[in-house]
Amino acid sequence: MKKIIFLSIFFALGFLINTKVSAKIIEKTYDRVYDVKDDHIEITETKAISVTENNFFIQAGAEESFTIFNPVQDDPEAQSKAAQTLSSIVLTDGSGNNLSFTSDTTATGNLIIKTKINTGIYSGQTYTIRLKYSSYGLIIKSGALRDMYVPAFAKTYVFEDEQSVEKVTTKVVIPKSLGDINFIRPVANIQQDGSNNVINFTQEDLTGATAWIQIGTTQYYTFNIEQPYIATSSIPIVYNQYKIILPRDITSGPITQKVFFTGISPEPFSTEVDSDGNLTATFRVPVNEEGVIKVSGYAVLTQNNSIDFVNSGNIDQISSELITQNTSAAKYWESDSSEIEDLAKTLKGNETNVYNLVESAYQYVVGKIDYSEVKKFGLNQRQGALATLQGGAAVCMEYSDLFIAILRAMGIPARAAFGSGYSALDGLTSSTNTVNHQWAEVYIPSIKSWVGVDTTWGENGDTLIGGDLNHFYTHVASVDPETPSSTEAVLYGRGGTFKDRTINVAAQSTKPTEDSLTEEQLTARYPTRQGSDNFLENVLTGASLFFYNINKSINSFLSTIGVSSNLYLAVKIIFVVLLFTLVILVRVIIKRRKKVTTYKTNETIYGN
Repeated sequence: MKKIIFLSIFFALGFLINTKVSAKIIEKTYDRVYDVKDDHIEITETKAISVTENNFFIQAGAEESFTIFNPVQDDPEAQSKAAQTLSSIVLTDGSGNNLSFTSDTTATGNLIIKTKINTGIYSGQTYTIRLKYSSYGLIIKSGALRDMYVPAFAKTYVFEDEQSVEKVTTKVVIPKSLGDINFIRPVANIQQDGSNNVINFTQEDLTGATAWIQIGTTQYYTFNIEQPYIATSSIPIVYNQYKIILPRDITSGPITQKVFFTGISPEPFSTEVDSDGNLTATFRVPVNEEGVIKVSGYAVLTQNNSIDFVNSGNIDQISSELITQNTSAAKYWESDSSEIEDLAKTLKGNETNVYNLVESAYQYVVGKIDYSEVKKFGLNQRQGALATLQGGAAVCMEYSDLFIAILRAMGIPARAAFGSGYSALDGLTSSTNTVNHQWAEVYIPSIKSWVGVDTTWGENGDTLIGGDLNHFYTHVASVDPETPSSTEAVLYGRGGTFKDRTINVAAQSTKPTEDSLTEEQLTARYPTRQGSDNFLENVLTGASLFFYNINKSINSFLSTIGVSSNLYLAVKIIFVVLLFTLVILVRVIIKRRKKVTTYKTNETIYGN
């Protein structure tokens, strides 16, 4: 995810007063109501300005301004949304008189609305300006979810000084018909008001942190995998082998992902589930053929926010087996380096609560490194935790690699998670729809579950510990971030170039209705086959199919011309001898000519 700068609201109040200076000359109350609709938000901003001291006044014609935010970066629809918003603006004073205004657009796509006070404001008087408009930039529909945002005040924003005081209230009204509220960040209470859910934010709530409200507790994703395969030899009785990671079922704290397969072609030779629960399908295709292995399906993700993982328990409640398997140093996770060990020791101190330690490491990583746009769109080679700590450029894999290494050095089980992740505040990640993201999982002993943690997303001010419905899983990695590979191929023969697989993921508003197989049904239909990597078995598998077809043709031919039983038996014996002779010959030729090549590859991880 891109680094998202905190949104700040600035109020410009131009006024003329005499030279006398006194405390709290001006009082401003600013009430904002966000009325959420299906695809936009009706916003009413009421600004009341009062002069409290005698002999002071604000002159007619003084300028007042409002900022209308469009927080989505690289939004391809930013201009059209701004045009819709601009055309909806109604600006009035407290008596209902329409006020004229001008508008400017900032470099980041925000609208600045400027108007002039049409009468003087004297001691004991209050002047009100009411701005109504429709915002199409503060709510984003992604599949079955709606993400809405309330812009923040800068941490340095001054609400009160020697001459003025400003009080801001923000009310968000969400119809219950739009769905359950999944989460609110920063945390706020939900009040019931008839057919609406109502959330109130104070100005302190929104200082330095854009409010993020996700509506909906279920999300649907479709996926399509395509792995091209190439012809590597003209020998028809040998098979090339492709092992492909498939999206899997997973339970990660409050997040549950259930996968359904709607199409798979050609049929897998076998499937396998490893010790981390990753699902791999093995395909065998004749070496003299080319084509595409295709796998399609969908996933249903749900979030259960009643699961309490903040009361996480302590490190000593985690089994020694889990600690041994998931805290050792690994390639790109240099948890045994002195720099990372010293850092982990400093961050840990005497703390033993797992959640507190996770949050401490989280805040350190977010504060330590910055997201690199250059690395994302340029040379993007994995550099590992240590190089990142020492100042290397970072995208999501560096954020999670450093985070994982720090936790492992603390003795907390941590591993990598891969898949598709998008931020509704980033137009590029919302529209890419590819598997290109890495985050982390940590083990929480109190709920005996792994829990997703995305440090990259912490750059927009949200501590994303516990996962959300904006992440689609393909697999996890506990050995190192490159194991298992997303695709592993064993190719026999000369010629041809290995082609990477593609996987596209798209959020859907409703659950697909196609016929499908669950993960359990898929693995039952294509069970694990021992020795599936054995070369001779591979040859025999290809040869058996090849000669089975020839045998059918011979039987048909002999039956047509009519032969004696002795002649029929003689032909079959010769056929079997030729079969085994050819199998041995092919094996010897391929072995001697060293025509076996193994490829391992993973998706390019650039982060979101």
